[in-house]
Amino acid sequence: MELNRVFQTFDRNGDGLITKGELIKAFELLGGPIPDEELSEVIAKFDANGDGCIDVDEFGKLCRSFMYDGEAERDDDLKKAFELYDTSGDGQLTANELQSMLSSLGLNQWMTVEDCTKMITQMIKKMITQMIMKMIAMVIMKIARSVMAGVF
Repeated sequence: MELNRVFQTFDRNGDGLITKGELIKAFELLGGPIPDEELSEVIAKFDANGDGCIDVDEFGKLCRSFMYDGEAERDDDLKKAFELYDTSGDGQLTANELQSMLSSLGLNQWMTVEDCTKMITQMIKKMITQMIMKMIAMVIMKIARSVMAGVF
């Protein structure tokens, strides 16, 4: 029931679909625009039926995707793995360190330093997208709290 109320807050015209334009308006009302490319990526990821909009079921999946129960544990595991391969201890994983890690796993014959550089670049892009999606989740939750309080 609460999910439907939050959904209706985004679905300004009440047609049962959240359009890209409606998402843009919501972000503008909450203090800032979201880059078009990133918004398109989010819609594409959760638009299961390919109609270019988010319906209530897709919206539910979007909201649930941001509620990872073991996030702190996962982050701790990632930090430990990162520290293991950050041989210089400078808080950065270089292409050479990545290649060394792959070599220790017996995978160096397939990955050059240039390949590792590309892999790191792709990981950074993915992390940025994930951060943007978390920001979207925070905005959705902020709207949800506002709806519940009768402010929005």
